[in-house]
Amino acid sequence: MNRILKRRLVILLVLGFVFLIIIQFPGRGEEKSYFIVDGKKVEQLPAIELTESKSNLDRAVLEGNQMMYDTLDSLEQGSDVIVVGTPLLPFEEREHHVTSYNDGIIQSFYTHTEFKVEKVIKNEGPRPVGQTVEFIEPLAIVEEKGAEPKIWAINGYHEVEPNKRYIVFLADNGRGKYGIINSNSGKFSPDLEQAEEIEQIQQYERPLHIKLRQSVFAKYPL
Repeated sequence: MNRILKRRLVILLVLGFVFLIIIQFPGRGEEKSYFIVDGKKVEQLPAIELTESKSNLDRAVLEGNQMMYDTLDSLEQGSDVIVVGTPLLPFEEREHHVTSYNDGIIQSFYTHTEFKVEKVIKNEGPRPVGQTVEFIEPLAIVEEKGAEPKIWAINGYHEVEPNKRYIVFLADNGRGKYGIINSNSGKFSPDLEQAEEIEQIQQYERPLHIKLRQSVFAKYPL
């Protein structure tokens, strides 16, 4: 195995572990089980796929294990906070967190998104939601040495877009942050047509997203 391939495998394994730390939401029972790596059973090795992005940057899709809520009831129960609102900044101007080891290998990445709150549907988290709420999205703009910047995203996650209203389902990660749950099927925009919204996500997630989107807007007309 050559040195480049070894480095890629190390990157992907480390990212899986770090993202487990970032988004794992403890105390929810078996229904809330996320990436299993770092000495535990690994059912699927992450892989990278490049796709086009609206931001004119290539998108690196890192795939990993993730249990998804498949009903609106379970999605609501798994959420600490459910709000309707709009991102305050374009994606490129948000707070992107990327850390690397001394040799340049990426250690972790995510984005802090500040969200202007229009309506609070559920507010049972450890920190009350006010006029704004900040949450973690599982992607970021990553600049590797000698390479063009790319958007790295877990499981094809697509960022919430500026000037669009969303209903988002958030959970506390036990470390003082809220994060989107259920990947792309934890956020839904009434300002995007269904066909436009599902174009942004991976093929395998589209049936679930359509099912939940219909249930969400039937219960919460926006």
